Amino acid sequence: MDYYSNHSETTLPTSHNDTYPPQSHYMSRTTTYDSSGSSFGKKQELVSEESLHEVPQARIATDKQLTAEAPRRPWYAHLFPKSWPIRCFLAGVVLETIINLAIQGDIYSRLSAAVQAASEDEAQRYALIRVIVYLALFAFAHVFQLALAIEAVWQQNTLQFLFLTIFNLLFLVYSVIQAAEINTVQTSLQSGITAVGIKPLTIISSVVIGISELVFIATGYQIYKEFGWKVYKFLGADRQIKRIYAHYQIFLSLLRFDLFFCIGFSAQLFVFILGKDDVEYFLTIGALPLGVLILIGGHFAARYENKWLMFGFMLGCVFATVYFAYKLFRIYEGISINTMYKDITKSLNLFAAVSLLFLMVTFIWGCIVMHNFGRGLKQQMSKKHVAGHRRRNTSITLDNKAFPMTANSKRMSID
Repeated sequence: MDYYSNHSETTLPTSHNDTYPPQSHYMSRTTTYDSSGSSFGKKQELVSEESLHEVPQARIATDKQLTAEAPRRPWYAHLFPKSWPIRCFLAGVVLETIINLAIQGDIYSRLSAAVQAASEDEAQRYALIRVIVYLALFAFAHVFQLALAIEAVWQQNTLQFLFLTIFNLLFLVYSVIQAAEINTVQTSLQSGITAVGIKPLTIISSVVIGISELVFIATGYQIYKEFGWKVYKFLGADRQIKRIYAHYQIFLSLLRFDLFFCIGFSAQLFVFILGKDDVEYFLTIGALPLGVLILIGGHFAARYENKWLMFGFMLGCVFATVYFAYKLFRIYEGISINTMYKDITKSLNLFAAVSLLFLMVTFIWGCIVMHNFGRGLKQQMSKKHVAGHRRRNTSITLDNKAFPMTANSKRMSID
């Protein structure tokens, strides 16, 4: 009975004008407990107006925290990733480049001294210059490989890692051929920067490349899994988009190697075939930067799905194919005039054949990439975070406000 007598009378709070306060005041009441911890005999108290505004303000702050983007990583953080397989891969490429460039520099100093000493022997001098050009191509290939490795880490291009592994294996074959070429002129070489002989230097170069190749193979699978997961988070489970993105990555890698073989072939033409009194010498100088611009145009055509630019790139590939075929004719014409060109036919034919092969494959792959235009890859790439594969539009539903979970309603994701 005491309980009912205590709670039979209820005093309703009133406002200044003797009317009942709004319902929000009743809903925001607080409860005070007695010393026993029981809710019986509780006292109803109204909350002050200041405390009523704390909840909306706190909710607004929560909205800002949820919708705020994560801080961007600095650009150099991509060159020093946290993943140990990627660190091992980059360390292998950097050490291989530094060691082999140092070895090539030592051999070059000896060849330069031998060229000056053999100024009267034209055949010997020409053989030494030929080896110097091979050294320059080998050094350029190492710098090119380092640049592609950094770009592959930056862009998280899994397929480019595969291309680099194959490219480094070709280094190993080329180093053996280079050692045989250097042995043909070894008798005319003197001591260089170091006291190490020519043969040990060439062996060290091949061993370093072989060890680097083992590092590439050992870390390749881990890099494939890591970048594959990041690409999955970026693209989602849409298999069509993933296939189109793979075509796009292969096309970009082909463009890079087209550039290398075109430069390597043109450099040999400048030294061995063309003379400065030849009009074709200046035409080749003008054609080289034009070819570079065509390759850059192909890159932007694929990235922004510009059909007219892609048509121009494919037309440039056709002209480049005709150009390399004409250059092969010029090589054989030069051999018929000067028998000294027979010593360089293997290298020139190899570079010309590989360049033609890459151009034809690039042309075919360009048709595949252009066929994929308008299928969603451009829109998906535009949502890629500058610092990596991150979706920026992921959010939740808050306060009855709808926030988009993803930009693609057909995409399945588990992050």
